[in-house]
Amino acid sequence: MLQGCSSPKGVDDLTIIIDLIQAEIAKAVHPTPCSQIATLITAQHATIANDWNGMGSFRKFLDSLDLSPVRIDWSSAGGHVYDPRRHTLMTESGSKPNGHQAATPDWGNDRDILATAAQIHDVTGAPLLSPSNYQTLFHLIETDLATHTFDLKETGKRVRDATRGSGQPVSRSDVNWILRGLLLQGHTFGAGEDNVRTLSRKTTENLRSLCLREQMVIDHDIEEALARWINNGALP
Repeated sequence: MLQGCSSPKGVDDLTIIIDLIQAEIAKAVHPTPCSQIATLITAQHATIANDWNGMGSFRKFLDSLDLSPVRIDWSSAGGHVYDPRRHTLMTESGSKPNGHQAATPDWGNDRDILATAAQIHDVTGAPLLSPSNYQTLFHLIETDLATHTFDLKETGKRVRDATRGSGQPVSRSDVNWILRGLLLQGHTFGAGEDNVRTLSRKTTENLRSLCLREQMVIDHDIEEALARWINNGALP
């Protein structure tokens, strides 16, 4: 039943989890986000989810289970669990409703963390911008606040316009998501700490808090992905 899974927990514990996943997929109308499966396991089997049965990450743990006929696809949006007899993946259908292939952002050397970032995006709603986009956005926020008093509506509009001029456009809703997140972290705009380093660190802290609120386990892989994605590679 298990593939390459030597663990301190009994087979019965893992069999229960496998049955839980298969039952969840059996009632799902569409492929289920892996983040939803992680939350389900965490809620019902917290001891195993604490370190993902000694494997260090949810992805490694999930990949170790024999879920047949259920399958796992990690190619987009943080991964999905599905039954190929009943579900069709977006990657298999190949298009969005308008008939065009879904666009994939250019993440360059950071493409290996895209799946984890997309999982965090699914859980928290954080904008799925590339690391380069985030750093550009933080620079533009810093530049704007050097000459303007902070106002959520006006700052968001100016920064949105500036991202267009930079060649890395970010929607106003995404800009406002970041600004609101900074406010939730207690950031005081105009107090002399509107620099890229502080904005990056506090945004990372906000995402970490949101992940924990949704019972997403923050393991080493996710910490590293957050650091590379948002915080310019700096670990907490």
